[in-house]
Amino acid sequence: MAALGAYPVHRNTHLIPAMLVFLLSGLLTVLELRLFGQSWPLTWLPLAVVALWPRQVAMLPTALLFMLGGLWVDWTTLGAPGQWSLVFLIAYLLVSPGRSEGDRGLTVGMSRFAATLAIGLPVFILTGRLVYGIWPDWAALGRGVCVATVLVPLLILGRDALARRMSRDD
Repeated sequence: MAALGAYPVHRNTHLIPAMLVFLLSGLLTVLELRLFGQSWPLTWLPLAVVALWPRQVAMLPTALLFMLGGLWVDWTTLGAPGQWSLVFLIAYLLVSPGRSEGDRGLTVGMSRFAATLAIGLPVFILTGRLVYGIWPDWAALGRGVCVATVLVPLLILGRDALARRMSRDD
């Protein structure tokens, strides 16, 4: 029984709110902004949610949710089945954004998103190249990353404001 205290206990109290935000971001991938005669897709928004994933959610529900959410994003964006699941899972496992204890805030959140993007972008590009045999549309890819990068600070500030209001950790 002494070994029970060796591992942190995850009660998954943050699973439902995190899941709802992740699924909402997956639904938003269907949309795109039209500015300056160009399409600005919201495809990379779920990766921002992966970067800001709460540390209280256990690994198994997280992996299952990222796999199913990735399949949803694949379906809505007409991508190769499993491509986004692979991006989400690899980025989460390598960066493990919520596993490190520490400060919250804009700087920490943006650095987590940058690390997640640095892992997820090459995985997405290379798997797309392997599946389709062509390189992605670089301009559309860049616009999608720009949209996510602009929206990430809003997600971070909203998450921090909600956490302060609820007087709990993220």
